[in-house]
Amino acid sequence: MEEPVFSGLLTLSGRRSRRSYVMVMLWCLAFSAAFLYAAAVEQESWVWDLYVAIAIVLFVLHMIALAQRLRDVGMAGAFALLTVTPFIGMFVILLFAFRPGHRGPNKYGRDPLHDPLLGQDF
Repeated sequence: MEEPVFSGLLTLSGRRSRRSYVMVMLWCLAFSAAFLYAAAVEQESWVWDLYVAIAIVLFVLHMIALAQRLRDVGMAGAFALLTVTPFIGMFVILLFAFRPGHRGPNKYGRDPLHDPLLGQDF
């Protein structure tokens, strides 16, 4: 059975399924947009400082999730740094959001969609 969406988000190891990665990406985007709206409405400097701090945390969480997603397709997590490159970054994010991962375990860990006890794929 697939693990919960935010499971393993604070670890640098392991793999992440497509569904879990897209959910984390959408959550980060929604949370960032909500704080950006609050900062724009409030027009206080401390709110903008808080927004910048939250944006940095969300960026780091997204990079961890992307590195885990890259490991699911058999690539090194360091390729997540490509997302900071203009124009290439969005392509990388979308490509790995929809590219299926390797079935079964690979050198980065077990398959996030395979339950070895039941022998079922999800």
